[in-house]
Amino acid sequence: MSQKKAKTDKEKELLDALEGMVNHACLGMGNILDSMSVTAYADAMRLLAEYGRIKITGESGKRVIGEWVK
Repeated sequence: MSQKKAKTDKEKELLDALEGMVNHACLGMGNILDSMSVTAYADAMRLLAEYGRIKITGESGKRVIGEWVK
């Protein structure tokens, strides 16, 4: 699956804001991202993964585990 690219400055701005929210709410020990089975966090992480900003390393239902792409 190819990565999506932000098409407008507004889209990039929204992705940046979403990235900040995920970083604040989901970042845990060892720099692992965990949605903690919160649907909004899981959806946000999946969306950021579509844009190549995070890598999902595990999923089970609403729980998504991932890491930031360097």
